[in-house]
Amino acid sequence: MKPVKPRQFYVTDWALADERCKRRLEAMMKGFGVGLDKVQVLTEETLEAAIRANHWDQQNTRLGCLKPYGDPDVVFTAFRWPTPEQTKEIAGRHPILQEVKGYSSVFIRMLYGCAQFFHR
Repeated sequence: MKPVKPRQFYVTDWALADERCKRRLEAMMKGFGVGLDKVQVLTEETLEAAIRANHWDQQNTRLGCLKPYGDPDVVFTAFRWPTPEQTKEIAGRHPILQEVKGYSSVFIRMLYGCAQFFHR
């Protein structure tokens, strides 16, 4: 298997608040050989800035059109399973969720913990 050396590591605060997710994060970081002090915590309010700064909103760009930048960042998040109404509220608070289209839309919604489907 090819060794992966992510540029940056992130975790959402709602994933970090869940003990099961926190244990998974610790195991994953141990596997990367990187300390937890290297993981940047993202909140719902700071996530959009990270998305834009790292160009995660450009998932629809054809492979090879952007300059290669190495291995991808790791973002450890968790689905929050909001209802459709709650998803609309989240989208209303974060303009990027209105702007992105195609696969980028699915990807960005997942970063915010919103699936394209509803789970009971």
